[in-house]
Amino acid sequence: MKKVFIVAATMVMMALGIQADTAKVNGIEWTYSVSGGKASIYNGESSAIPSTTKGSITIPSSLGGYPVTSIGDRAFSYRDGLTSITIPDSVTSIGNYAFAWCRGLTSVTIPNSVTSIGVHAFWMCDGLTSVTIPNSVTSIGGWAFKGCDGLTSITIPNSVTSIGGWAFSCCSGLISFIVDSDNPNYKSVNGLLLSKDGKTLIAGINGNVIIPDSVTSIGDRAFWGYSGLTSVTIPNSVTSIAEYAFNGCDLLKSAIFLGDAPRDVGDDIFDHCADDFTIRVKKGTKGWNGDYTSTALPATWHGYPIAYDTESDSSSTNDNFVNAYILTGAFGSVNGSSDDATLESGEPTPSSQSNSGASVWWKWTATASGTVIFDTIGSSFDTVLTIYTGSSLSSLSEVSSNDDGGANNTSRCEFDVVSGTTYYIAVYGYSDNQGDICLTWGLSSTAVEDEVEWKYEIKNGK
Repeated sequence: MKKVFIVAATMVMMALGIQADTAKVNGIEWTYSVSGGKASIYNGESSAIPSTTKGSITIPSSLGGYPVTSIGDRAFSYRDGLTSITIPDSVTSIGNYAFAWCRGLTSVTIPNSVTSIGVHAFWMCDGLTSVTIPNSVTSIGGWAFKGCDGLTSITIPNSVTSIGGWAFSCCSGLISFIVDSDNPNYKSVNGLLLSKDGKTLIAGINGNVIIPDSVTSIGDRAFWGYSGLTSVTIPNSVTSIAEYAFNGCDLLKSAIFLGDAPRDVGDDIFDHCADDFTIRVKKGTKGWNGDYTSTALPATWHGYPIAYDTESDSSSTNDNFVNAYILTGAFGSVNGSSDDATLESGEPTPSSQSNSGASVWWKWTATASGTVIFDTIGSSFDTVLTIYTGSSLSSLSEVSSNDDGGANNTSRCEFDVVSGTTYYIAVYGYSDNQGDICLTWGLSSTAVEDEVEWKYEIKNGK
């Protein structure tokens, strides 16, 4: 049957004037097709290179005298021996399943000539640790990076206007999305991929996740198969959770709901989570028994165990170190609150002010080495800002601390950072001060300035 299909496909290609051929370049036998004077790496239902091909390869920019402009469907699928691939700048499209199941692949260089990445293009490339989406790509197909467990961060440029369903599902190492601030359709908050208006959560991340309170809808399979997701806090703004949203998150032990029960809930939203998974809700919230006038709490909600939340009673959901909100990008600004925040047992005392009170936490990973400025200018109360490194509350090492370095008793820290290092940002109140927080940061480095215009403006002459 397969032979009949291949023969039929070949006849169709011939009828369309598409020429199939092979060429040996740099010791590799390439199968390609030609149409309209342009070549595509393509071999029907099979890979276009021999199964014995291993290591790092560079796709030729021309074959048989024709420019290579596309990587066809399944062109490199199931070639486990490949470790890195460089794509020439003659290529404008990457086809469906182009690199699917290349499990040895660790890096791909995509040129800024490519405008589209096809469905399942890098499906199950679980060894892939680095991929840069250039500012020429306008569309990313569904399932494009499904199962790429080695990816920790994905940057979405401003050119991308279409991302297909479940493009980043089952990426168990993913901890942040970085979206260009000029992107017309998408943005990132707390490392999550959101619609531009902030209302729809399109794709999640792993770790302890705090969903921002702009979100009203959690999308279909937003966290599907995220084995690194351990807890999630869902704000009272969420009214809709689509099917399979958290399905397959096998380390997820709890989902904390801060408001009433969402009214629109899809199928199997928490199936295949941890064996002891529990939904935790606030006392006084309504709708868990289906009656939105009732605060009664049933034993289960949509079949999942439910209980009152007694572990996170603060309205500041980034109150504790382990629940630090994620900041992404070389520069940005976020709003927050320290109302009802607490001071954890064992929390370090800032060197700049011993009389510091309750704190809330953020964390940020430097995208390049250089000098960064964090400030709380615009906050409504007297703040103490302190920066740390370390992986736990007991192992923190202070990097910088400031009290009253900004206008109106706010704070400002300027310090050197190392690319790839994670810094924890604690905003304390002086004494018992609490209130609204405006946290702004900007990184100045050669690497950043080569790619983007420096947008951070030091406020009030600071």
